[in-house]
Amino acid sequence: MNRFKYTSPILMDNESTVAVENNVKLYDGPQKTSFEGGELIITSHRLFWGRPGTIARGQTCLALDLNLVVFIEEESPNTFSFSRSKKIILHLVEVTDVSNAPQQYSSYDFIKLSFRDGFSNNVMEILSDLLQRRLWESPTSNLPTETKPKLPNIKLRTGIVGIERSLQEKQKATDESITVAFQDLNKLMTMAKDMVRITRTISTKIKV
Repeated sequence: MNRFKYTSPILMDNESTVAVENNVKLYDGPQKTSFEGGELIITSHRLFWGRPGTIARGQTCLALDLNLVVFIEEESPNTFSFSRSKKIILHLVEVTDVSNAPQQYSSYDFIKLSFRDGFSNNVMEILSDLLQRRLWESPTSNLPTETKPKLPNIKLRTGIVGIERSLQEKQKATDESITVAFQDLNKLMTMAKDMVRITRTISTKIKV
């Protein structure tokens, strides 16, 4: 959390708003914080987080510069969890300037964004695209988002969470293939039984 800074929600000349999410909670590493149920504003340069209504009123909020983000990944939900909540992990570089930070020191080099109601936007795609473009390095990034050329999505480092998700997806695909195979086998067995019955009927008629 020492990468965040308290600031006013005023956009820079070459900065533009990209997406808005509600009911978002901040984690310092794996640790819960008191920053929960807030509004998250994703811009071309930063992430703003504030209590409901705070940003709209132009009051002080938290901001995280996107140039501090090394890579991102989506946390896989617990197998037995039925919650709509989704979490994104942002891995960050170290900083020396912690002035105006909500805390001066953190033991972790990552934060988590918890979306209690799920995503209303494709947040992973939006963030990966912004990290790929690095618009904060361009003096012309104040162009409307839709006029900017679409670049390929950034290749995200998966980490342990990503690997587990990949294995789960492969297992699911395997299970589906096995299910289809058994369905086909059952159909063949049914057809074989019908053929045997028809053959017996024909044989009986021939004998008669």
